[in-house]
Order: sequence, then C-alpha cells, then structure tokens
Amino acid sequence: MLLRNLFILVFLVSFFAPKAQQYSIETKAQFGVLLAHRPNIKQLLKGHTKAFTVNFEKTILNSSINNVYNAPSVGLSLYFADLGNPNQIGNVYGIYPYINTHFITREKIWWDNQVGFGFGWIEKPFDPIDNYQNLAAGSSFNLMVGLKTDFNFKLTKKIVLNTGFEFTHLSNGAIRLPNLGLNIPTISLGLVGKFTDEPRFKKDANPVKVGKPENTLFTYFQYGVREIEVGSGNLFSSYNLSTEFYFNRSKKFALSTGLDGFYKTYFDEVTRIDTSVTKTFSPIQLGVFGAAHQIFGPIDLYVSMGYYFVDDYKKNKAFYHRLGSKIKLSQRIYANFNIYSHFAKADHFQIGLGYKFI
Repeated sequence: MLLRNLFILVFLVSFFAPKAQQYSIETKAQFGVLLAHRPNIKQLLKGHTKAFTVNFEKTILNSSINNVYNAPSVGLSLYFADLGNPNQIGNVYGIYPYINTHFITREKIWWDNQVGFGFGWIEKPFDPIDNYQNLAAGSSFNLMVGLKTDFNFKLTKKIVLNTGFEFTHLSNGAIRLPNLGLNIPTISLGLVGKFTDEPRFKKDANPVKVGKPENTLFTYFQYGVREIEVGSGNLFSSYNLSTEFYFNRSKKFALSTGLDGFYKTYFDEVTRIDTSVTKTFSPIQLGVFGAAHQIFGPIDLYVSMGYYFVDDYKKNKAFYHRLGSKIKLSQRIYANFNIYSHFAKADHFQIGLGYKFI
C-alpha cells in the first residue's frame, strides 16, 4: 500500500509542480540480502531484505561543475529497510545527502552513479542479555554510506523509469562494540517525477571556465576514538598526521600518494584485556598509501589503501583503508572525514583539518 501511494505521489508531483527549477522526486523499491561478510553475521540471516527510498533531488546548472559532469545533481535520500530479521535486527532507517553524476548521457537513456554519507538507525542493536547474537551493531545510531548505479529510461517529458544496483553500509566506527557492521546489497526499481519538462542534459548558454588540473601538496591532522572492550563504555583516542601529494589527472578525477603517522592510545588496553599477550606494543605506526579521488567542485570523494611499514602491533595485518570525503572550507583549509578500516573491519571514524601548500 505504501509503495503504491508513493508511486502515485511521483505522478502527481510531476504534473502539478512548478517549472521554475530543475527539481525531482524519486521513489525506489529494493530487494536483496544482508551480506554475511563475517562468519558471526550468518546467524542474523533469516530472510530477504526489502528496502524503500525516497529521494529529493536538484540538478546543478550554470556552474563549472555542470560543464565537467553535464548536469550533475545533489539530493537528500530517506531510507527504510526490513532486513528479514525482526527479532535480532528489526528495521533500519536512514537519511543522507548525496551527489549524483552521469557517465552516459543521451536524451532518452542515461547512466547515473550516486555516493552519499549520512546517518542510520538500527532498531535492535546488541544487548548482552536480550540480543547477544547481534554482533553487527553495538548501537542504534550509526553512520551510513549509500552507493548506487542506475540506468534511466525516459518514459515521458516528466517521468523516468530506472533500475540498478545499490550498496548500503552501516557502522558506528567501533564507538560501541560489537561493530561488525551491516552490508546490504540490493537491486532496485524506481520512478522519477521531474518538476520541469526541459531537457535534462543541456549545455550552458554562458559556460563557466574550469581551471586546469594541478599537482597539490596537503597535510592533514585527524582524530578518532573507539571502544576496545564490549560494554565498557571507555573510549580511547587515535591521532593521525598525513602528508599527501595529488596528481590531478583530469577535471573529474585525481590520484594521490602519501605518508601516514599514527599514535594509538588503545594498544595498552588490548594488552590488559588479552592475558595471553605478554609484551607491550609501541603506540606508533607509520604507513604509505595511495588514493583515487572524484572531484566535485569543493567536495573530494576518495578511497585509499595503505601499508604499514612500521607496525609493532601487527594484529590488523599490514594493510589499511579509508573511504571518505574532503570539503574545501577556504582557499587553503579543508575539512576531512573518513572511515578508517582494515579490509571489511572498521577501526574508527576520523575527522580532521587539512592545509593546502601548493
């Protein structure tokens, strides 16, 4: 009933909304499974995932970003999912802003790719007595990452049908343990109602020039906290100083490489909890990393992989990863946020500030 009513809403909005701006509303149904990325997650697989999203979107026109991406868009996504396990997980709710870019643009058919970061709420998190089998979520409140790729088919001037693949991740960054996280791959079918019948992909009459690619040196200071012992409530700090050199290969993408220095205060706590460990670990780790970036005006979305060449701890193996975003605050100052992990295991969230030298 809810799905039918929201699809009707798309049609009503598309025919009666004002035409002054390139706004749209999308309703999307999704079907999939909860991914058992760790053996301890398998016990939570009770049924299929049924999800629903409503997206409110605005196309970006008359800017340098439009010239590079050909009518990209930004929006806000409202997310609901039934993961098929009402007793141990319950429903999942989420909200996140996103960026939508296009890689194939024809008047009747186009291909979208979307990246979003926001917040999610898991109805039934871990409880040591009543819900001890839910090792995926130690808290109800989580950060949320939404990725999607869609093929769109224009049915009328204002109605678009799309289908694609989506991937949703929820984690609290080990602020509350356990935190194996939820990974939800789905296939989707959606309808988009546009508030205007003008062509979606339209060149600017007065295009803004885009600057030439440049090589850039940054330094960042980042901070994060995490819990080590389940239920203790004690948070331990991690400090990170990074130097990163960008190779801006194009107006859309960049590659970078850099050095990391970590100071982690929780290694002593690991030694205290695990009585089989007889030595103390140096809190210092050094690493080298490489990253790929998608540049979207003042926003830089990136994924990176690093290697510890100095690591006394060694329990997380040799490689580490980040998925995050940098946001330009001024000509030289940048804010940075990312999920710092070891493969599929989130270690903690990092937030920080960066400075652009060249």
